[in-house]
Amino acid sequence: MTRVPVELYRCIVECVTDRKTLLSLLLTNQVLHDEAERVLYHDVSNIFDIESYTLLLQRFISCPRVARLVRCFHFLMRSHIAEDHTCWKLLPIALRALTNLKMLVFRSIGGSLEAYIPSDCACQLEYLDWQCTSESKGSELSHFLPTQHRLRTIQNLQWRSDYEIPPPTSLPALSTLSGNYDAIKALLPGRTVTSLHWISDVKDVRSPDVSELVEPLGNLETFRLGGHHERPSLALLAEHLSKVKVLELFGVKPGDLECIDKLPHLEELKVSTQWGSSTDGPISPRDAASVVSKLFDATPTLRYVDIAQPVYWPMSAFCQAYDRWWRDSTKPVTVQHFAF
Repeated sequence: MTRVPVELYRCIVECVTDRKTLLSLLLTNQVLHDEAERVLYHDVSNIFDIESYTLLLQRFISCPRVARLVRCFHFLMRSHIAEDHTCWKLLPIALRALTNLKMLVFRSIGGSLEAYIPSDCACQLEYLDWQCTSESKGSELSHFLPTQHRLRTIQNLQWRSDYEIPPPTSLPALSTLSGNYDAIKALLPGRTVTSLHWISDVKDVRSPDVSELVEPLGNLETFRLGGHHERPSLALLAEHLSKVKVLELFGVKPGDLECIDKLPHLEELKVSTQWGSSTDGPISPRDAASVVSKLFDATPTLRYVDIAQPVYWPMSAFCQAYDRWWRDSTKPVTVQHFAF
């Protein structure tokens, strides 16, 4: 096997997605072991129990060679983890070892007040999904982000008003941002972000000051507004969204649909249910035809409108069905979108 050029079997091993098969290849011989190990650790995901994560973190810390293989690391916990669990002490140490990491996703039920990204990590991320607010280590994130010159996407960022704001010259590659009002105030000005999700937070004020956001809002091509909690009306922002082509609203507030005509380039409108809301859809099916007709009349550029159907459980996780109304259609077609 050692006489075979690596290019001949590398492409075969790279096509293997089954973890059990990759683990079997690890035991075949040294050549296949190295290739299988590289594929196995390239994308660490689809793990949902804390003990497996803890073992992985220990492996990264004890074996820097393996840690350097990791490009994508997903930390997804569907149950609560005690704040004194060993994994929270191991996580920052392991992150320092993942020097070639490109994508980091952290999602835990309720977040974690103990999880944090140390500011001295050597990796250069391209994608960060960080659904966590650390009370004791929050300043680490303020110092970590300015070191990230290739970071294009930041998702679910829960910023706090007492965090230090990164310099406007930092994060030069940032183009996609989602987070609460404080995250938007901290990271949107001075950057050419073209896709923004304003995730309403329980601490957000209902009529926030957007005077410092007027210019960067004018760069947006995709805008999503809302989340779990009460959000500001689109009417507060519409006149500044001069380039938006894709708009998603979570729930419908008074004045939202009446100001759609202020978006001169709007092509796609999605009306979704507020996260965690009841089974009712955002627009009654009885009123949908009339509502979309008025929207098409008011917005010549609008191609279609997606309206979330009432949610009936059980359904596929994170999957939502929509009625899609095309311009000049008399009835909708059903489409599905994944929430994340």
